Amino acid sequence: MMRVFATCLLLGATVFVGGCSTYVENEASLAFEPIYPSAHVTPEGEAPTGGTPTAAADPAPAGTTSRQLTADATMLFRYSAITFNGHRIHYDAPYAREVEGYGGLVVHGPLQATLMAHMAAEIHGRAPTRFSFRGRTPIFDDAPFMLHATEDDGGLSLWTAREGGPVAMQAKAGWS
Repeated sequence: MMRVFATCLLLGATVFVGGCSTYVENEASLAFEPIYPSAHVTPEGEAPTGGTPTAAADPAPAGTTSRQLTADATMLFRYSAITFNGHRIHYDAPYAREVEGYGGLVVHGPLQATLMAHMAAEIHGRAPTRFSFRGRTPIFDDAPFMLHATEDDGGLSLWTAREGGPVAMQAKAGWS
């Protein structure tokens, strides 16, 4: 059985977050094996669901620190390229809408996590030593979205959401 971790890889001032399985080789190094997501194909004759939530969720709260961002097609294409993510839902709008049934281009979960990890580093003045994230609902490129953060006892809670929308991605950052 393969264990899957949301891993935060620190490279100097650059923080890159991606889905990996990982194991420790020794105290000084980690070995990473990338996970390549499989594409979901809707069988012919069935309507695509696109992972769009069917029930309305509560709107996300505002954080003590918030920042608005807009993901455009160029940003999503470039992130797909640097992460070797060939899934067309991130860079081919007609495909994302017409074949997969999404509301637009899907903003990568690991891109949202990377943005939150950078925000955590900016708030605390250094990169977190612990970082985990979980996707809740997709967000798309057709409207800006917010990054939110709030201090808590264990570090920093972070989340993304569209204006008036539910939490899309949530994360936890900590420092030793």
